[in-house]
Amino acid sequence: MRTIIPFSDHLHLTLEYDHTLGFYHWEKKRKQKVIVDLKIEFDAKKAAKSDHLRDTIDYDQVDTLVLSVLKRKHFNLIETIAEEVAREILRLKGVKGVAVGVDKPLAIPHARKVSVTIYRKK
Repeated sequence: MRTIIPFSDHLHLTLEYDHTLGFYHWEKKRKQKVIVDLKIEFDAKKAAKSDHLRDTIDYDQVDTLVLSVLKRKHFNLIETIAEEVAREILRLKGVKGVAVGVDKPLAIPHARKVSVTIYRKK
């Protein structure tokens, strides 16, 4: 994902899952790679000063949150995944905004990947 949040602190995570995803009948039966790329905007000054997890965004918690979104239901569209992940990330303490990219590698025969990126603020 090439979305840049200019002049802001952000945590960047690229998470990869095997999950069912897609509109077509065959996609509902077979797991495929889903890559979720996150840029979470927050103020990193306090965390940098304290060097403590309580003052930053816990990326293990973010991974658990994204996985819980994916497990809720079968998603037909990567746009829906991006929107639901953004909504959940924005509920975390200290988050100001989030860019969510969802990649579906090998979605169509001649594409390395198909992706969508959204940006949402509190």
